[in-house]
Amino acid sequence: MRRLLAVTACTALGILIYALRIDIASQGIGVVLSDLVASVIDNTGYPIALESEPLQLTSTGKRPVVVTETGLTVCNSAGKTVIEERTAGQNAVAVSAGRYLLCYLRGGYELWLRSGETLLFTQQFDQPIYTAALAENGVIAVSTAAVGDQSQVVVYDSSFEECFVWRSSDRVIHALALNPAGTRLAVGGVEYAGGVLSSAFSVFEIADAAAEPRCEVLLEDELLLAMAFTGEDPATVVTDRAVHSIAANGDRRGTYFYEGMPLAAFAIDRERGVLLALGDYAASHNLTLVRLDRQVRETATGLCDQRVKSLHFYGEEALAFVGERVLRYSAGLERQGSIETPDALCCTVIGSQLYYATMNRLDRAPIR
Repeated sequence: MRRLLAVTACTALGILIYALRIDIASQGIGVVLSDLVASVIDNTGYPIALESEPLQLTSTGKRPVVVTETGLTVCNSAGKTVIEERTAGQNAVAVSAGRYLLCYLRGGYELWLRSGETLLFTQQFDQPIYTAALAENGVIAVSTAAVGDQSQVVVYDSSFEECFVWRSSDRVIHALALNPAGTRLAVGGVEYAGGVLSSAFSVFEIADAAAEPRCEVLLEDELLLAMAFTGEDPATVVTDRAVHSIAANGDRRGTYFYEGMPLAAFAIDRERGVLLALGDYAASHNLTLVRLDRQVRETATGLCDQRVKSLHFYGEEALAFVGERVLRYSAGLERQGSIETPDALCCTVIGSQLYYATMNRLDRAPIR
């Protein structure tokens, strides 16, 4: 009988692990099992009180991460706090990829990397941090100020050893992106010359000890806002005037211009492309929603009659956060419904749940 029970238990455990294999691969077995047990024992932890105003809401795996004026908090699916860092008076920023969570102090001197609750790596810098990026395998890129130059970019490999250093004498590097394998780095900065503001974009092979760029692209009269690798080769670059798809050799595979409309909000997804909200809501009380594929070709358009604060992908659908609610759109950007988010300041999507933060609490609602 004992042998039968043992075999049955092992079989059940094997089936459970197989069913959760995707989550385990991306988050680690310890995190997945911990959250599963917490959900079974007690799943009534939301809403969660926040000590101060939220500045950022993102996720690591299936856990929400909220950065406030006083600290960083990570909660599990049962609403229990699993990580709490005090960052009072400092501009903390959270970046997640795969099972990793990177936190750095913009304008400060420290960053740290975690997997689940485990602290893997910390680093102190002599110069202030401008920005940082994270790959799914734990590779980290950091841009800081530099004595004698505008910026210095350092990359740490998945063993947290310094493996790449590049200095910029022409411009401050305020945007970074790593491909999923952590083998390719995109850097972006802004310069002002001859009365014209321009953005520069370069791609490096991290294994290249000479740190010579594979390509350099100048975007004249455009302000670079964000970059992301959409696959192993093309990079998507969002500016205040257009979205560009740029190959590693510098060729422009596509460009989508806003045709003079202001950019109200955007979202980039490595697999699904780009979402845009365009227009002057104060003047027209309408915004144009646009969906682009990975080559920045327009695939759908729609209208939104409310002021969009942020855009989010939900499977093949799109979500537009407008403050008191989130508007749900089909893949073709047709209005499908809404989710109420009372008093919300920011939100993020985790699985089939919409997490949102108000001035004093973190809460969630099912996406229906």
